[in-house]
Amino acid sequence: MQNNLTNEYNRYLRQILVKEVGGQGQKRLENSKVLVVGAGGLGSPLVLYLSAAGIGTLGLIDYDLVELSNLQRQILYKSSDVGRKKVKSAMSVVKNLNPAVNFLGIEKKLSSYSDTKILNEYDIIIDGSDSIKVKNLVAKRCVEAKKVLITGSASSWDGQIFIYQPEESVSCYSCIYGELSDNNSNECADFGIIGTVTGIIGSIMANEAIKLIVGAPSFLINTLYIFDGLSQDFRKIKVPKNPKCRICS
Repeated sequence: MQNNLTNEYNRYLRQILVKEVGGQGQKRLENSKVLVVGAGGLGSPLVLYLSAAGIGTLGLIDYDLVELSNLQRQILYKSSDVGRKKVKSAMSVVKNLNPAVNFLGIEKKLSSYSDTKILNEYDIIIDGSDSIKVKNLVAKRCVEAKKVLITGSASSWDGQIFIYQPEESVSCYSCIYGELSDNNSNECADFGIIGTVTGIIGSIMANEAIKLIVGAPSFLINTLYIFDGLSQDFRKIKVPKNPKCRICS
């Protein structure tokens, strides 16, 4: 028992030393339940960093198989994983990285609002899917269930992040993109993607999740955070409430 406690302390020592985390923050991480939607370019760094940080229960929802074209940016997988279910491959990685994490791989496609009921079982939802339709379904469930939502996207050299926090938000994801709710296109397939951009955006999303769990302030709520990988510029755009939003109005 003592050895287990020592190993746990040593694993998270560098994180515990950060004043905003400490032992209490680490306990919050270990007691948290986080769901990642999408096991692709954004989901890969999310799963790796959240597992390493010691998230207690980490769910990953995806229905795809690993393809050769994924390997340029989806760092959860290796060449031998091609043809395997992404959630199965991800489970193997997490178990090797941090066996203490209760990892739940969910093979499911979110095609209707009823499919999102599973989100109710988690504290924080992190949406790294590549479909605006899915993002709006997830956003609707999070608003109605009062769940924290961190949503991100990436295409070409660009990335975006938006956070919905029930107690502080005046706007939701669909205030921005609600009119495009039936758009199910994959921007990576249409416009291409630089792998490092998904790494940057996914890492920032993981960082925001950790901050929210341990109680550190987030400065991205009610803000669209935009990254330009060519110019290396970050921009923040305030997002007011859309009076015509079909979800939060």
